[in-house]
Amino acid sequence: MITVEEFLDIEWDDSDTKAELDNGVIRIMRMMAGGSGMHSRVQINILSALRVKLKGSGCRPHGSDMAVLTGDYSVRYPDASVFCGRDGPDSDKLKVFDDPRLLVEILSPTTRTQDLEFKLPEYRALRTLKTILLVDPDAESIRLLVRDTVGDWTDESLARGTDFDVSDLKITLTWEEIFARD
Repeated sequence: MITVEEFLDIEWDDSDTKAELDNGVIRIMRMMAGGSGMHSRVQINILSALRVKLKGSGCRPHGSDMAVLTGDYSVRYPDASVFCGRDGPDSDKLKVFDDPRLLVEILSPTTRTQDLEFKLPEYRALRTLKTILLVDPDAESIRLLVRDTVGDWTDESLARGTDFDVSDLKITLTWEEIFARD
């Protein structure tokens, strides 16, 4: 069994390799560089919207290079994440954070099962996490999971074209900005 520290210290010889730590076991997620253009477009759209809307709030979006500690022996790399209070120089050198407020997974045929069956339960168990977005670029659909004030999760599939509040972060995201093609 590999520890989180051992996993984070691995220097991958092949920079195209993407791996996660899954209960102490290294899982290779991708052996080739890049995903689809559609996946990249949606990821950039989400990160761009988050960056603009969160500017000055003390919260900052990160892409899939920022690790999230989801358990004693698990490290995940969501497509986008938001952390608050992590904007100081002490956080710049860290390889993993354990206190996300928002996590985004962009579903694809090759990652859908892993994202929904393994990552989603781990994400829901994170005490600081308030919002999870599951975005399907093929269907142009969004599933929004929100933790309420007593700790229960609501789970809804948004209608096409729906704008939605990320109330914990005091921002609104729109269907249009997530799936924009310009």
